[in-house]
Amino acid sequence: MTISRHLSGRLVNWAKQWRVCVPRFQAEQHQPRQFQPRQFQWHPLKLRSLKLSPLILIAILLGSILSATLVSAKTSLFLASNEPPKGFESLTQPQTTAVDIYYGNHYLLTSLATFTPTRIEFHHPDQILQFIPDILEPGRVLNKLRTPMDVHSELICGRTNQDRCGKLDAEVIDVIFDSAKFRVDLFISPSYLVVRDAIENPLLPKSTSGTSFIQLVNGSFSGQDDESESYTVAGISTLGRRQSRLQSSWAATETNDFNIDTLFWRRDYNGYDLQAGLLRTSGRGLAFTSQQDITGISATTTLNTRTDLAYSRGSEIQLFLSSRSRVEIFKDKRLVDTRFYDIGNQALDTSRLPDGAYNIVLKIRDSSGNRREETHFFVKSPKLPPKDAPQYFIHFGKIYTPAELDLFPNETPSWLFRSGYAERINDSLGAEVALLTTQGQSIFESGVFWFGPGYDLHASLMAGTEGDLGFAFNTQYRLGIASASYNFRRIWADQDLDFNIDDDSDEDEESLIEDFFEQRFDPVPRSTLQSTLSFNMLLGKGNLGLQSRYNHNRFEDKRTSYSIRYQRPLFRTGPYQINLSTHIAKDDDDYQALVGIALRHSDKHWNNSVNARLASEKNQGISDTGVTLNGQSTWNDKDLYEGDLQGTLRANKDLQESSLGAEVEYNSRLGQSRFAVEESHSENDTVLQYGGNLAFSLIAAKDLFAFGGKQQSTGAAVINIDGDAQNSKFDIYVNGQRRGEAIPNAKTVLSLAPYQTYNIRLRPTGAGFISFNDEIKTITIYPGNVEQLTWEIQEIIVVFGRVFNSDGQPIANARINGAQGLATSDTIGLFQAEIKKGTRELVFQTLDLNCKVDTSNLTVYQGIANLGNITCLNTSLEEEALENAIILK
Repeated sequence: MTISRHLSGRLVNWAKQWRVCVPRFQAEQHQPRQFQPRQFQWHPLKLRSLKLSPLILIAILLGSILSATLVSAKTSLFLASNEPPKGFESLTQPQTTAVDIYYGNHYLLTSLATFTPTRIEFHHPDQILQFIPDILEPGRVLNKLRTPMDVHSELICGRTNQDRCGKLDAEVIDVIFDSAKFRVDLFISPSYLVVRDAIENPLLPKSTSGTSFIQLVNGSFSGQDDESESYTVAGISTLGRRQSRLQSSWAATETNDFNIDTLFWRRDYNGYDLQAGLLRTSGRGLAFTSQQDITGISATTTLNTRTDLAYSRGSEIQLFLSSRSRVEIFKDKRLVDTRFYDIGNQALDTSRLPDGAYNIVLKIRDSSGNRREETHFFVKSPKLPPKDAPQYFIHFGKIYTPAELDLFPNETPSWLFRSGYAERINDSLGAEVALLTTQGQSIFESGVFWFGPGYDLHASLMAGTEGDLGFAFNTQYRLGIASASYNFRRIWADQDLDFNIDDDSDEDEESLIEDFFEQRFDPVPRSTLQSTLSFNMLLGKGNLGLQSRYNHNRFEDKRTSYSIRYQRPLFRTGPYQINLSTHIAKDDDDYQALVGIALRHSDKHWNNSVNARLASEKNQGISDTGVTLNGQSTWNDKDLYEGDLQGTLRANKDLQESSLGAEVEYNSRLGQSRFAVEESHSENDTVLQYGGNLAFSLIAAKDLFAFGGKQQSTGAAVINIDGDAQNSKFDIYVNGQRRGEAIPNAKTVLSLAPYQTYNIRLRPTGAGFISFNDEIKTITIYPGNVEQLTWEIQEIIVVFGRVFNSDGQPIANARINGAQGLATSDTIGLFQAEIKKGTRELVFQTLDLNCKVDTSNLTVYQGIANLGNITCLNTSLEEEALENAIILK
């Protein structure tokens, strides 16, 4: 009996798992189908339903016992076997059918396959490969698809191994085949998949700007009643087109004539910055030598044209996802970002993560609802170049020095070669090397950046062929509520390089001058020792800070200073706030100790503050103790005027002197201006001091000359609004932020920082009604670019009234031609329509009527005209084509 039930169970399993399959063929538009296997049910014998006598029941029981005994004695008659029972042999034979192929729980295609209970072989593996995205080595994957593959039926969900069902770690590519549903799920090893970048194109789009000219002008002046004035006028001139420009910087002062500092050609090309002319060197890696002005060439890599710096400056985090998944990024148990990613190897977008070195937690949920968490160490810093973009530079040319009386800088006989290379070795380690060579002397520098959990450090080493040495070390450490930093810099300069002219020298004057020019440029001119140690921590509701400094070089005295400060808020309610501050500092023989209370108040237009301190100090051998007071009141117009107006009054009483001053600042679309004046009183003297700044821009392009700009920049957009619309104003929004205001028939200059793409749109703010194309214009700005953007507007008048025909009957349900958009009258002749300014007539049209209303002489108030009860004059059908509204232009 036991063996009979076992055999019956095996028959049921064979019947459930295998059935004769008819080949199916792929349709052009195939949808995945679900197949339900035939259900077999076995009903146990219901003995209670049989009416048998007790003797018959006893006989059946004895027969069963005897049968079991005979079976036990002759086991060779009943053998357990994996072979199908007689009559079911066809179920184990190879069968061919169309199967649905899935990847990452997404349907790919339907393809023919031949399968047995243990293996499956695809008829068209080339076709399957074409549907699998991001394959790294398609040849090896295709070879695997061409061979018979294990069906892994034990991993089908709903049968066994529920903890691992539907998952398979493949060496190259493997499958799980569900013969009941004719479904194949593909699984590919992560090592055979391309890593999909979070940002596909990291470079800035090319510019479409034509030839344009931008002149930035800055003027500064200062003086006092007992001294002569000082002033400087400086500017940057840029003539640009697309990604190239000719650029110059110049200046004039009260002591120097007009001087040109730089004049060079420059081009941004596919991540490179190319320059030629009179230029100023730059480049990372040379931390112990200053920049120089040269006449020569420069070729450097640049990150200015990268749009993914917020992402690429961070360490790359890759995930393998078996299906489309949601990935949440947590820092300090706070959700920072969440995004959806497709199947395969994915590089996460970490642009929203802040700078620093710390652990993040990834919470991943796939399309089947499975969840997992991963912890990663993450580093983001502008000190490290992107992993895919090592940085390097080459400068070569003749050194120039500033000139006071000549137009161009003075030429020296010294030639200069500078070169450097920086690379991010891994997520938390970077290195840089650099070389400087001039007149037989070379300087070599190397540095390393290292980031860890809560700390970072930068160490640099310098060595020169003339005996110069240098070492620098900078580090920061953060632990909970405390942070510390230490900066150290030590240079040993070869003092023999400093040139001195000896009056007793046997060399002639020409040789001395030549030697002087040859040695006037010293890459490492002086020995230096500098160090700074800082410590900060939260203490109660306040902040405690400690600092120590040391500075010494060959031409200056040693200076050592120490300071300690503590600040905390005492009271805050509404617009009022009271803060406590203490400060103790010692600088060589001088010291200062302050304990003070600060009261602050702010509202819509005013910001006021009053500070009272108890002070004790020693300055240049003079000691004093007392109370110091200072107050300040600032008023801001907050959009009351077209520009930004701000005024400030200050009063101050120190231990040795007192002062009273005022400052006014005004920024408008024409430029920026600031003027300040202050009178100070001491025991022996009264001094009046003043100063100011003025900055503006001049912009010229095709059919354009404009003046102004609130902020100065070497890029700009000019907003043109064409059309006649009274009382109309527009706010200018750049990337969703308000940046200024524009009015019709006037050119508004909008200064924009270069190396960015901007989305610009207008929003009307005036009292009238207007019609205009509310489109967003996208531009890319490089230095020297001026983009002209034009919007056309038309003033709109809203008219309403009730219309009657010549018989005095209301004209119902008439279409109104000449109005903007669709306008009709209602069942009693009432109507409302929007018309352009200058529309001379409206035509009311029904199935049996065409008539017109004169609108050439309207009384308009705030963009609205009430026509009242009006009579519509009939027109002939022959004139219907001429009865559309006539627009005055």
